[in-house]
Amino acid sequence: MEDEDEGSGQRIVKNFIMPKLGLSLSGALRKLLKEKELLDKPSEVYLRAGVSRQMFHNAMSYRSKAGKRTFVQLAFGIGAACGDLAVDEVEDLLRAGGYVFSPSDPSDAIFMRCIKDHVFNVFKVNDLLHAHDCPLFEIHGIRRH
Repeated sequence: MEDEDEGSGQRIVKNFIMPKLGLSLSGALRKLLKEKELLDKPSEVYLRAGVSRQMFHNAMSYRSKAGKRTFVQLAFGIGAACGDLAVDEVEDLLRAGGYVFSPSDPSDAIFMRCIKDHVFNVFKVNDLLHAHDCPLFEIHGIRRH
């Protein structure tokens, strides 16, 4: 009887709870990378995003503890690598982690404007963040030209 209950509980989780939860944040990142044909080109993304390889792999992990800004920074790397990214694609990514862009947050407003204007260079984004006294992206592994 216990085995039946355990199997039944697993079926409930698999069939009813998990579909409602949707993708995890790392799953949403993988999906976006696949859609942009960058899943097999991780270095193009993390180098353009200015994040370390370790940080990228942490973000791709299903147990990732990376926060909103890391995923936003990775989104800029995706945009820079493929040349195209829409605000709604980034919002879908963030939503998977329970995050949203807030138009009343100066950093988020800058992120949204940059994405709309196809400004994906993290140094240019940092210049705008700095000009508005917002926290900057931490940039690793690339130099400003």
